[in-house]
Amino acid sequence: MNKISLQLQDLQKRIGERNDKDWIDDHCEKLFWAETDGLFHVEFYGDSFDDSFMEFSHLLCRPEVAASIKSLVFRGPDEGANGTKSWDFTTLLRSDTMFPNLTSFFVEPTQPHHHNQSIIGAAYEEKGMIASLTAKMPRIQSLTVPAAPNDTFFTNAKENLSWLRIETGYDHQNFIYNLSQSASLPNLTFLDFGDYCQTYLENYRANCTPFTHYVELFKSAAFAKISYFRLRNPSLSQEQLQELKKLKRDLQFHIVYESGNYVE
Repeated sequence: MNKISLQLQDLQKRIGERNDKDWIDDHCEKLFWAETDGLFHVEFYGDSFDDSFMEFSHLLCRPEVAASIKSLVFRGPDEGANGTKSWDFTTLLRSDTMFPNLTSFFVEPTQPHHHNQSIIGAAYEEKGMIASLTAKMPRIQSLTVPAAPNDTFFTNAKENLSWLRIETGYDHQNFIYNLSQSASLPNLTFLDFGDYCQTYLENYRANCTPFTHYVELFKSAAFAKISYFRLRNPSLSQEQLQELKKLKRDLQFHIVYESGNYVE
């Protein structure tokens, strides 16, 4: 067993010791990994605000560990505060450590049955955290995050990024419009975008992505290579969706409606 495996195994043991024997599986924290050609696919499952997540973050800050990571996955139980599950990667961002071999970064999106909204950020705001994270991942090919990045996400070229799934979270941050104006993702072929979906709020549609932003995207050079676009929970009429489709007839354009609401 090599040095990286030993470090992962040591943390895995400590995480396991924190679990109570009477807890159901969904509440037990876990660390999984698999090694392929000397690089590691690693998945953390746990609370985003507990000691295990912090320990894992510190482990990832070690240059020899970060250089050995091929993919990272973050998942956890439906736990949070005030209806929010916030993944705060400040510890990673304070480090100078890079992830030169990482090609896939995945943070679990909010599922329809969840009652805590997953986001990325300190407190309730993203504030460029996704842009700062991906700047540490020069070879990233696949990105899934439960919050829309702000405009700084587009300041650095991501030549290898071909697969992108974005969930808006609490603020779409003009992501669709910013993408339409950007040349920083020249090889993007798959886009999955979940619009603002806080349907329990009055006038929530006012916070959804405007139709005009989608029009700008469909007409843009940034959309030229995209062959598949999955749009989740759009606040658009069927007529508007058809109008978009006419702008790019060869596009696989998939609409998904998924939201959970309590009966009151």
